[in-house]
Amino acid sequence: MSAAPSTTQVNVGARLAAHLLRAGKLKSDDIEKTRQLAAESTQSFGLVLARTGLVADREIATAYAEILNRPLLADDDIPLTAQPEHGYKQLFLRDAKLLPLTAGRP
Repeated sequence: MSAAPSTTQVNVGARLAAHLLRAGKLKSDDIEKTRQLAAESTQSFGLVLARTGLVADREIATAYAEILNRPLLADDDIPLTAQPEHGYKQLFLRDAKLLPLTAGRP
């Protein structure tokens, strides 16, 4: 059983929804449906949005980068395999859907 989304996830989800609405990428009805699905599934708004396909993954990533004031990584900046210096096992990373990144380019 998954835990309910944290307050931080809800706040970031609300900011993501507002950003995508202002950018014309989502309609109010789509936001409400996505929020309901997120609440029912206990997954984040962004994850549900990506899984429903209402907005392209790249658009979601760009929106997150803008609202969180973080750079959007290029494909070449993301390692194809987990970085071994992090010490995490591949199984854990896959199950937790995590990808450890290092600051700067390797």
